[in-house]
Amino acid sequence: KVEESRQKFIMERTGGNITLDCLDMKNKKEGNISGVTVWRKNGETIVVNGTNLKLIRVDKEDSGEYHCLVSGKFAKNFTLQVKHAPVIKTQTFSVKQHPGYPASLTCTVSSMPVPLIRWYHLSNSSSASKLVEYSSTVSIDLVGFKDGMMTSILKLHNVSLENYGKYACNASNELGETSKLYQLEYSPVPVLEFSSGRMNKPVVMLLTLVYLAVR
Repeated sequence: KVEESRQKFIMERTGGNITLDCLDMKNKKEGNISGVTVWRKNGETIVVNGTNLKLIRVDKEDSGEYHCLVSGKFAKNFTLQVKHAPVIKTQTFSVKQHPGYPASLTCTVSSMPVPLIRWYHLSNSSSASKLVEYSSTVSIDLVGFKDGMMTSILKLHNVSLENYGKYACNASNELGETSKLYQLEYSPVPVLEFSSGRMNKPVVMLLTLVYLAVR
């Protein structure tokens, strides 16, 4: 029978050193720990000699679920979260839409702890920026924080000429902040949006033909 210890949660700053000990004091006193120790991270076996796993200068890639088994009888689970400044992971930074139709800008952030995400609309005539806030025509949806990731979606329900231009997604936490620029551009025809953020070309072409036919 495997004796499994209580799950241990560990949070460490980027650059710190951590030692995960598979045995608690009770196990060590019992002795008979000369057998093989198996370590796994997120289900994948990792090569480690001994009951201690030393992680040097950790970064966000070291975050995850660790499991160890000693001599087939002592088991222990660890959850490691490495604190780090926000990093914006979004791949698409330009969106096109016709006036009178909805448009969305998506900002996906990797961060630990939870980031504060703000949207700014940059003026075309100056370097000034304006914080985007909720209104009857604008909403900001947050997709729940999970596995160090959070997504903020800026939704413009009815695009007008004043909405076009550059936007900045700013993400910050206690360890730092970062920003990325997005562009909302004019489209001569409506663009149909999908939740995946990708356009379905046949549908867009059909919508374009319909739009041109009724003009």
